[in-house]
Amino acid sequence: MAIIYVDGFDHYATADYAEKATSSIGHANNVIQATNARTGSCLKAYNSTSARVSFPSRTTLYIGLAVRAPSGGAAQMRLFDLRDPATRCTQSWMKVENDGMVLVGRANSQFYDDDDFCGATWIELGRSGAGKFRYGSAWNYFEVKFVLHATAGEFSVKLNGEQIITVTGADTRNNSSVRYGTAISQMGFGFAVTPVGENYTYFDDLVVCDGSGSVNDTYPGEVRVATILPSTGNGSNTDWTCSTSTDHGALVDETTPNDDTDYVYSSTLNQVDTWNFPALGVTGTVRGVQLNLSAKKSDPGTRAIAGVTRPASTNRVDDENVYLNTSYGYARAIWDVNPEDSNAWDVSDIDGAEFGVKLTV
Repeated sequence: MAIIYVDGFDHYATADYAEKATSSIGHANNVIQATNARTGSCLKAYNSTSARVSFPSRTTLYIGLAVRAPSGGAAQMRLFDLRDPATRCTQSWMKVENDGMVLVGRANSQFYDDDDFCGATWIELGRSGAGKFRYGSAWNYFEVKFVLHATAGEFSVKLNGEQIITVTGADTRNNSSVRYGTAISQMGFGFAVTPVGENYTYFDDLVVCDGSGSVNDTYPGEVRVATILPSTGNGSNTDWTCSTSTDHGALVDETTPNDDTDYVYSSTLNQVDTWNFPALGVTGTVRGVQLNLSAKKSDPGTRAIAGVTRPASTNRVDDENVYLNTSYGYARAIWDVNPEDSNAWDVSDIDGAEFGVKLTV
């Protein structure tokens, strides 16, 4: 696998990013909104709050991320931090000064709070010149290579296609011996040390790769995440049972999942449900496809599902089982290439494909 996480911030409720705050700004101010988005919707994260995403643990990451901050910015505004899976403690982070200088560094603290970041101070590893980050209405697209290591760590940054920071052969772990991380599994957004002026930042079009494989194994380039939702009507597979009516697509087509309001369900192993989707509506190179499935189990015992794509006339099941909890959560399936022919996805492949779910355990 090369792509391990994709997010256009287009399919959430605002509450999904209302996490515990670290100041009086208030976590409830984090919102998902279409206003000011780069594509679809975006995350508007208030500084000094804890908005975060999680992905499979890795020691090497290539990250693409669009960032926009109002004129005036914030002194020492933290754009994101990178956290380990064991303690969810900050290992390294990237920030920007109010003159547009971008800086990268590693945490230097034993402070720890399970719901927030740790690392109230830091050790700088590298910086760009002033004026690289553009405040105001412009979007800035970052491409970051990060390697977590005691002596061979890396933290290199491209901004709008320009290499602005190159850090190699560094210690990129938290400086506190009790907080050393062995991998990275979370990104936190929108922190500020000293807020000045408007106190929020917009984030959009996130892609995270792990450098493995033969595709998507380097800087991702400037990426835009296009989100499409199932169409009403039935696809080629209708094994799962409808909670109401007989229209499978209509039960799974919400922008924000409505949980138990309407859904499809199954208790029979190997049953498959696939749904039609509208045309993608964009042109360009397709780096990969991520399928998001909001699901839970309703009874005790082990249950797992896997994502399915049907680019032609055959169901192609993702090889990763996602085990379910009794509360709703996202199961993801990612295909870097079209599994029908192992070639790069074309827009026309996606326009004609069905996607869905298989009960595997």
